[in-house]
Amino acid sequence: MAYKNPDINSSYRQNDLGRTLYNTVLTMNPDVIIEFGTLHGYSAVCMAQALRDLDSDAMVYCYDIWEIYPYNKASKSQTQKTINNLGLTNYICLLENDFYNWKFEQFDLLHFDISNHGSKLKDLQKIIRKDNSFSGTVLFEGGSKERDKVEWMKDYDAINKSNINYITINEDFPSLSLML
Repeated sequence: MAYKNPDINSSYRQNDLGRTLYNTVLTMNPDVIIEFGTLHGYSAVCMAQALRDLDSDAMVYCYDIWEIYPYNKASKSQTQKTINNLGLTNYICLLENDFYNWKFEQFDLLHFDISNHGSKLKDLQKIIRKDNSFSGTVLFEGGSKERDKVEWMKDYDAINKSNINYITINEDFPSLSLML
């Protein structure tokens, strides 16, 4: 099989950011992928396609707060139905948990997309740096100047002014960045 830009509602879909996630997983061949902010499942599906194409036993563990998120929310059951319909059930596990209640667990790849701004990324960095054995890769939504200019970001710390070390690996809106 091969990568296909999934027909799932996501800010990533228009600019096919899923291809970057897919290629990252193909390159890394990770054993443990964690995602925060799954919403309708677009990014999880893209990463799971790569696991499928690698014939991997790995999983994407997707954390979200689903229906209780006050803004752009999704139904966990509808997201699961989408995953089932795409035949990716063996590669994706949907879990309910808030990032701020997460007990750190080792991962090879973490995709972080919870309405990111500078302060949230600093919080993430503190959590993962507490574990001296941490060696995983963190990709996050945002990092480009265009993404930092979206309307709701005016009330928060811009990512590109947050003193977080990162490089933007896909500038297409809303952008994907790699935490260094």
